[in-house]
Amino acid sequence: MFPSTSVKKRSRELTSVLSHLPHVGTEGKVERIWITEIATDGIHLVGHTKGYIQVLVVGPESMLGTSAIVKITSVGRWSVFGEVIEILNRGSASSESQGTHCAQTRVKPVHVQKSQNIVLMN
Repeated sequence: MFPSTSVKKRSRELTSVLSHLPHVGTEGKVERIWITEIATDGIHLVGHTKGYIQVLVVGPESMLGTSAIVKITSVGRWSVFGEVIEILNRGSASSESQGTHCAQTRVKPVHVQKSQNIVLMN
């Protein structure tokens, strides 16, 4: 067993090294992201990977709500920057006619009726 003071010291040292650039190693990787908002700088769009890494990309507001394949071009402390390679879905059938590869998922609308009596079971 190691003394707890040694363990704490080594843990703090390791944390300080790794916390500066938590996304080291992602540069050059190709990832799928879901674009959800405009960054506070007003220039980039904000997307997230499946692992919820924040990816900033340049693109028009029309990309909001889409999924895209991006190549990670640089790494920061809080996010990574990427370049859009391909837009996967735009949420409309017109994207195929624009020459964009489209992997749309069509969802059938569901009608839900309100019920007067709701019973919750554990």
